[in-house]
Amino acid sequence: MFSQMVGETALIIGLVSFLGLLVQKKGFPFVIEGTIKAIVGYVILQFGAYLAIEQLSRLTVLLERAFNVSGIVPNNEMIAGISQWYYGQTIVMIMFTGLIVHILIARFSPYKFIFLTGHHILYMASLMAIIMVGSGMVLWVQVLVGGVVLALCMTFFPAICQPMMRKVIPDQNVAIAHFGSIGYVIAGYLGKAVASKKPSEKKWSEKTVSSLSFFTNMNVTITLFMLSFFIFVGVFAGMDILSEQSGSRNVIIYAVMQSVKFTAGIYIIIIGVRMVLTEVLTAFKGITDKLVPGAIPAMDCPVIFPYAPAAAVMGFAASLAGGFVSMGILIGFNMAIVLPAIIAHFFSGGASGVFGYVMGGVRGAIVGAFAHGMLITFLSLNLMPVMNRVGYTQTTFSDSDFSIVGLLLFWLLELVF
Repeated sequence: MFSQMVGETALIIGLVSFLGLLVQKKGFPFVIEGTIKAIVGYVILQFGAYLAIEQLSRLTVLLERAFNVSGIVPNNEMIAGISQWYYGQTIVMIMFTGLIVHILIARFSPYKFIFLTGHHILYMASLMAIIMVGSGMVLWVQVLVGGVVLALCMTFFPAICQPMMRKVIPDQNVAIAHFGSIGYVIAGYLGKAVASKKPSEKKWSEKTVSSLSFFTNMNVTITLFMLSFFIFVGVFAGMDILSEQSGSRNVIIYAVMQSVKFTAGIYIIIIGVRMVLTEVLTAFKGITDKLVPGAIPAMDCPVIFPYAPAAAVMGFAASLAGGFVSMGILIGFNMAIVLPAIIAHFFSGGASGVFGYVMGGVRGAIVGAFAHGMLITFLSLNLMPVMNRVGYTQTTFSDSDFSIVGLLLFWLLELVF
C-alpha cells in the first residue's frame, strides 16, 4: 500500500499539504479541505495536459505535412503536465526541497524575497527533474542538487528585476516572481537605449488603451490565435490533408473545435495548478511569516499589468510579432520551426512591454517586447537538444529563465559527470 501511495504524486502533494496545515494547528475541517483540494487540483492538471497535448499533436502533424518540416511547441504548462506522468515523485521532492532552502536563504541572507508564484515553482522543479533524471544521478542527489538550484533561481531572478520593479510600482515594496526575468531586464535596458527624448512620445493615449483592451482576455486570445494558425497551416496543407485529418467533419468546424479544446486544456491546467499550489503555499505561509521577518513578497507578472495596461497589451503584440519574425527566419534557413509560444508572449511579452515602457516610453515598450519575442524563440530552440536527450521532441519550455538555467545546468552536469 505504501509503495503504491508513493507512486501517486497527487497523494504525495495531498500529504504534504495535510502535514503543513497540521503543523500550523489549523482546524480539522480546514486541514481536510486543503488536502482534498490539493489532490483534486493535481488530477485536474493532468486532465488538462492530456487535452492540450492531444490538440497540439494534431496541429504538429498538420504542420509537418503542410511544410515538410518539424514543429516545436514551447509551452510551460504542457511540458510540466507531461513531466508529472514520468517524473512526478522527483518533481515534488525537488519542489519542496527548493522551498525549504529558499526560505533559509531569505532568513539568513540580505535577499528577503519570498517567491509566491507557485506554478512557476512547479515548472522550474519540472525542468530540474528532467535534467537531473537525464544525468543518471541517484535520486537523493537529484533532489538535493535540483532543490538547491531551484531555491537559487527563486532568489536570484526577483533580485535582478527589483531595480526596475521599483520604477514600475514605486509605492509598494513588491518584487516580481516569474521566470521570464532575464527577458524583462533585457527589454528594460533596450527600452532605455531607444527611449525618445520627446515627452509627448512617452505616454499612451486613452484611445490607444481602449483599442487594445479586446486582447486582454487570455482565453479569447489563445482561441483566436490557434484558430488563425490552424487555418494558416490548413491553407498550405490543402483540402486533401485537412479532410483526412478532420474525418467526416467540416474542416472549419474541425479547426474551431481543435482551437477551443486546446484553450480549454490550457485553462484546465492553469486551474489545476492554481488549486494545487494555493493549498501548498497556504501550508507554507504561516511557517514563512514566522521564519522570515521583513520578507518581500515576489508576485506573478500580472501584478504589474494594471500599472501600464496598454504597455502590457502592446508588449504582447510586439513579442508575438518577434516570435513570428523568428519563425520566418528559421523557415528561411530550413531549420526546425519554433511556433510562437502564445502564453509566454501573452504574459512574459506583456511584462516585457511594461519594463520597456517604464524605462523608455512607448518606443521602449515596442522594441523591448519585440526583442523579447525573438529571444525566447531562439532560446527555446537552443534548449531542444537538452529536451531531446530525455525524449521530448516536440515541446520545450517557453520563458527565458527556463532555457538559460536549463542550458547552464545541463552543461555543468556534462562537465562534472
